[in-house]
Amino acid sequence: MRLNDLRNAIVASLKANIPELRDVQRHGGRFDEEELRRFSLRAPAARVALMGVSRMDLEDIGKLAGPVQMIIYLIVKTRSGEDDDGLDLAEKIADFCEFNQWGMTEIEAAHVTALQNLYNSQTDREGIHLWAIAFDQAIAFGTNRQEEPPTGDEGLGLDGLSNWPAAIEDENGNVIWSAGQ
Repeated sequence: MRLNDLRNAIVASLKANIPELRDVQRHGGRFDEEELRRFSLRAPAARVALMGVSRMDLEDIGKLAGPVQMIIYLIVKTRSGEDDDGLDLAEKIADFCEFNQWGMTEIEAAHVTALQNLYNSQTDREGIHLWAIAFDQAIAFGTNRQEEPPTGDEGLGLDGLSNWPAAIEDENGNVIWSAGQ
């Protein structure tokens, strides 16, 4: 599993299942006023951002694992401060995200952690409402450092250990190592 695969699957799933969204794209993270203005031209729009992976661990197979923090930013145009449509759509997206695996079986179900209203005077001046739907999704990613769990010595790279001599002697014939030590 690659992190980009997860983000791309979320984008594709939102496009296919939330028809109210006119525009759904990947996004690098947080954004500034200029980007917000640009995004609002295609509102209602969603931007899917991977914010990071916390509590990293190493799985038994050697892949990195941890909960990925994702945010879907929802941009909705408003009329005179009313946000019923934005709130309804934010709620629909949050509900859609909960327990979703985006068509992938190798990841755990998503769990929504926040539904935040990011409305402020700037968004009011622009005539938009901004929502953030945050969720965590536990995945394993990176290189599988072993195809199968080790069994005995072969997983440690000690194949053929039984062919080693029972003892190793120095140049004077003194035993410096033996299998019985």
